[in-house]
Amino acid sequence: MSEQNKKLDLKKNSDEKSKIVELLEENLKVSRQILKLSQKTQRWIVLQKIKAVIYFILIIAPIILAAIYLPPILSGLLEQYQELLGIFPNK
Repeated sequence: MSEQNKKLDLKKNSDEKSKIVELLEENLKVSRQILKLSQKTQRWIVLQKIKAVIYFILIIAPIILAAIYLPPILSGLLEQYQELLGIFPNK
């Protein structure tokens, strides 16, 4: 009987090993899919950061530059306009 028990144990072990191998292969497939998706997500995040920088350069930077450089220009233009109309500011 002990030989039969050993054979049964060996058969159970081989069945368990095959199940473990199948599970490992399935796990490997799923892990590869997750890796592909995470790489796509990383690329998307990088592109969004680049897009944000471009938006900043195209929208916010001109507003800041206008706030810095326009007041002196506009004051000079306002003085010229007042001279044309004959309006003299109180000095």
